[in-house]
Amino acid sequence: MDKATRQEMRSYVCGQCHVEYYFQPGTVKLIFPWDKGFTPDEVYQYYEEIKFKDHEHPATGTPLLKAQHPEFDMFQGSIHQSAGVACADCHMPYTKEGDVKITSHWWTSPLKTIRESCGACHRGDAEYLKGRVLYIQRNTADLQKRAGKALVEAIAAIETARKTPRADQKLLESARQLHRQAQWYWDWVDAENSMGFHNPPLAMNTSGKAIDLAHQAREAAMRAKPAR
Repeated sequence: MDKATRQEMRSYVCGQCHVEYYFQPGTVKLIFPWDKGFTPDEVYQYYEEIKFKDHEHPATGTPLLKAQHPEFDMFQGSIHQSAGVACADCHMPYTKEGDVKITSHWWTSPLKTIRESCGACHRGDAEYLKGRVLYIQRNTADLQKRAGKALVEAIAAIETARKTPRADQKLLESARQLHRQAQWYWDWVDAENSMGFHNPPLAMNTSGKAIDLAHQAREAAMRAKPAR
């Protein structure tokens, strides 16, 4: 941290808490799963290698991961982060008290301070800028709903196969693994508190992967049931 710039520190101070993390089992030691990188793919591979799970799904028996609130992680590699924007630039924009310029201590959504947060760089009308944010969030939310529906269908199919005598256990295990990964991708976007805005391409891609993997999980579960 002693090599970080002042601007980087204005994001790192938020990244102490607004991140994906876990406690080392049996201890209170906090660990950030960033050995391979910050993306949901890289964090998932990290958890796979250490065979970590947060809980087991009661209906499917799938060992699941629970994303926390990976705002800092999602922001990495985004267009704003690549341009040198810090968390505080948007969520705690500069303001003036008398003749003194200070960082606002009203930590809030930039949609409540569009002129100060967005207007420092973007010259568009405030309503237009707000509309762009809401457009991204609506599209992300739509994909998330589709991913959630696909996950519910996959869970139901796995539960049915699990209760079916002579079900193919290898296919059933494959369905569980696909369920684990699909739910991780869905939860990554859902637990991240910008509904896609912190990194729109990554959010949309991650939700899309959740949909695809959930469909694969459902198909594997259906094939696991023996033919009549």
